[in-house]
Amino acid sequence: MEQISFISYQNKEDVPKNHLLSAAKLYCRIWEEEPWNEKWSIEVASDKLLGVLSKEGATLIFCLIKDEVVGFTGGKPIVAEELSGRVNEKLLNELNNVPLFLVAEIGVDSLQRGKGIGQKLLLKLIDTANADCDNLRFILHTDITAESAKILYRKLGFKDTHSVDLSITNHTYWIR
Repeated sequence: MEQISFISYQNKEDVPKNHLLSAAKLYCRIWEEEPWNEKWSIEVASDKLLGVLSKEGATLIFCLIKDEVVGFTGGKPIVAEELSGRVNEKLLNELNNVPLFLVAEIGVDSLQRGKGIGQKLLLKLIDTANADCDNLRFILHTDITAESAKILYRKLGFKDTHSVDLSITNHTYWIR
């Protein structure tokens, strides 16, 4: 059986360059797949991953097999106003004055899906964030056609708000 490890980072400076490069390559591969069909450069992917760590209380987690990143997730605390222009007013008002944690990124290598890595990554992120703040609500968005992702989110207690992301076509917000 392959040795799987999870490593958490709270500061950009602590992320080893080899792990960041491995994660950025994975990021590019994942977002090129259906339903996203997005093209990212290694540099932009690296910036997006490190950008998760832009706030105090943020966490970036890598799942490694041997020394290769096969999954990642990351998130940060936010306030509802940061979602202005992205969610409808009804949802924005619901989330006002509620401690929020944005799950900004999650991805698992296609060869490793179905093995519980995504679930473990999200649970580790949730546990880490909850250690810093009580009563957190977790929010994320996903493509409306990403069925396997939606199954995972439902399994972990997320609910589709049916609030369309106003800045990204075909994405809705999910809350836990």
